[in-house]
Amino acid sequence: MVVKNNIEASRAKSGVRVMKPGEVLFNEGDQADSLYIVQKGQLRLFLKKGKGFVDIAVLHPGEVLGEMAYFDEKSRTRSCSASAIVTTELVEISFNAFGKTMKNLNPWFKTIINTLADRLRSTNAKVKELETSQVSIGRGDKASQYKFFNNVDIVRLLSMIYMVFRAHAKTEEGCYVINLKTVKYYATEIFAISEAKVLEFVNLLEEEGSVEIIADANKLPNVIRTKNYTRFYEWMAFLQGERLTADDRKIVFHERCEKILSRAFTMMDPAKVDKHTGLIPVNLSIIFSEFKAKNVELIPEDFDPAVEMGLAEEILVNEGILTSRMNYAQLQKVFFPVRFMNRVTELNSQKANSKY
Repeated sequence: MVVKNNIEASRAKSGVRVMKPGEVLFNEGDQADSLYIVQKGQLRLFLKKGKGFVDIAVLHPGEVLGEMAYFDEKSRTRSCSASAIVTTELVEISFNAFGKTMKNLNPWFKTIINTLADRLRSTNAKVKELETSQVSIGRGDKASQYKFFNNVDIVRLLSMIYMVFRAHAKTEEGCYVINLKTVKYYATEIFAISEAKVLEFVNLLEEEGSVEIIADANKLPNVIRTKNYTRFYEWMAFLQGERLTADDRKIVFHERCEKILSRAFTMMDPAKVDKHTGLIPVNLSIIFSEFKAKNVELIPEDFDPAVEMGLAEEILVNEGILTSRMNYAQLQKVFFPVRFMNRVTELNSQKANSKY
């Protein structure tokens, strides 16, 4: 009866599975009972190395993963980890169902498949022994905190994106568009950046609102569109300068301050900027009230980092109204790249703290 129940449970696992961005499909060493076919989206395959991870490949629609565990009858464990880069749709096939198909094959064809699987497994083992780590080295030759994106990665990726737009972008409906395949070619063949990092980076840009991913003629999400690609060069220049700046002088602000600055930026009218001082007044009381209505309690002290960074003057209180004069040009220059780096930091933290 137990065996029958296990078989039925295995059969139940066959079907379509949808994964959210960042969701882990399986981890290296996990017990395996299914293989998968990618229908839509992309999956990142990687191996744990020290305190970090080594990217192996990115799988696209039509590709198969998890099949090696089927042929490893002794352990039936995953040889690497897999996670979704974007929303991904998979067809899951239980080993029980796949095994029935294998039994129906001609014996000589089954022998060929098993031989190829053995050779591939042996090759994978040798590659694993020779692989190099992406993990940075700390003091005493110890691995430092793992970062999926380090500062050099971000500067290189911004430079690459800007260069590709400048060289290959076409203009459509007031926007600049390029093909994602062109970006991946430059990244992997010229800049030696892994495809997994490229896709994660483009997704971050889309979440931040700097680009839009749209469908191509084949209805696949392979076109990147933006209204202003020069911003990537400006961000790169700013972040490059920050790399050379002492830690106590870097432009940083926490999430609560970011919320205030983001809303303040939308309230500013460039025509009202004082030509002599470059400052523009902003009613902070309106911002605090709006967030309170959303059950987000912000306080004046949350605005302190903006004052410390020279982005705004001290808060003034007049008849219960809180206002501050902000440096519009400086805020426009630093806010968006710093906000983007906050998203990068969040992503790094998520990946560093994931089970994987």
